[in-house]
Amino acid sequence: MISSGFKGSHSTTINGHGNPDNDKLIDAGVKAGLKEKECKRIYLETKEATLNLVSFIQKRFHKKRNEP
Repeated sequence: MISSGFKGSHSTTINGHGNPDNDKLIDAGVKAGLKEKECKRIYLETKEATLNLVSFIQKRFHKKRNEP
């Protein structure tokens, strides 16, 4: 779980950044020994899965709120 910290940055950092963009995440993976191509694949796969999960939750929540 990510929590807010100083000036709205996350308490946990990635590659020294509290609000990392995709390039920072990929750089961290490369520094950890993964190939850049694999890091990009993992990033895109995770992003897609997260968006699908958010969409699923929103649909379920909306459906339950509108049920009689």
